[in-house]
Amino acid sequence: MKHIKKILAAGICLAASLYLTPAMAAYEIDPDYTMKYNDPGKIEQRYRWHGPYEVKSVVLSDGEAKYGNYKYKVWYPVQQAGRERPRPLVITLNGTGGSCDKDEPIFRHLASWGFVVAGNTDAQTATGFSAEWTLDQALAANQDSKSPLYHQIDEKEIGIVGYSQGGAGAYNTLEGKDGDKFKTMVTVSGVTESIGEKLHLPVWIYDPSKVTIPVFMAAGTGILDRKLITPLDEMKENYSKIQSKTAALGRRKDADHLDIQTAADAYITAWLRWQLDDDIYAKRVFTGKAPEILRNPAWDNAEVRNPETTQPKQTEK
Repeated sequence: MKHIKKILAAGICLAASLYLTPAMAAYEIDPDYTMKYNDPGKIEQRYRWHGPYEVKSVVLSDGEAKYGNYKYKVWYPVQQAGRERPRPLVITLNGTGGSCDKDEPIFRHLASWGFVVAGNTDAQTATGFSAEWTLDQALAANQDSKSPLYHQIDEKEIGIVGYSQGGAGAYNTLEGKDGDKFKTMVTVSGVTESIGEKLHLPVWIYDPSKVTIPVFMAAGTGILDRKLITPLDEMKENYSKIQSKTAALGRRKDADHLDIQTAADAYITAWLRWQLDDDIYAKRVFTGKAPEILRNPAWDNAEVRNPETTQPKQTEK
């Protein structure tokens, strides 16, 4: 019954997407997007650029009815002989009208930092179904001796990243059958409660209080994020409800809904490096006496919450 309700809601999502043009992510990310930003944070600068790994990709499936007729694709780091080890897995959820084909440059960037990154062409991800199907296929490939992903994935280190309505999808995925497999979550201009209520989309409404894993919430200060998609007061309300002892939020200045994925990319990479790969340099963005995100003039309304930062601060520039 729960799945039937979600499928009906997905149909409503499709109709609503015609109305919700500002929230659409149906544009191709520039492969050279990293050249666009002049980041003031030193750690931010490091993770803005591509990492040390060459990246390859493989299609897991394309057009199979049991997986919603979407294409599922994975980007993965090419490991050096003699130094192979399983890598963390990141499942991604598109915004309205988006796809892994259009967002490929940011997936390649993340894979270059040592992640196996799995995406799909689902343009209506809020139900979380395509995330579950992506995870199922990636884990199956990890056990398939004929797959280039054979034993390449660390199944204990899995994260999920949701953009726009994909943020709701990430929350819904955590409540699904494989929710306990995820170790961390990132929402990127994730839709908040008011827009789901205005559009009568119950699948866009979720309960942050059920989340117990570490979460990073990123958004922009532009008018679409600020006034429509991710209002600051609702973003903070979600943040306050999350049960995890480790969380962070921040709004990238001069970024709006359509460019927040690239604008926030460096800190999203740093968060995942810390949470899934124990990167002690990346964790300094969010921990210590002076977390970089709190001092970075390119970010507003930043907050951190973790056992290693005894006095979390908030920037109000």
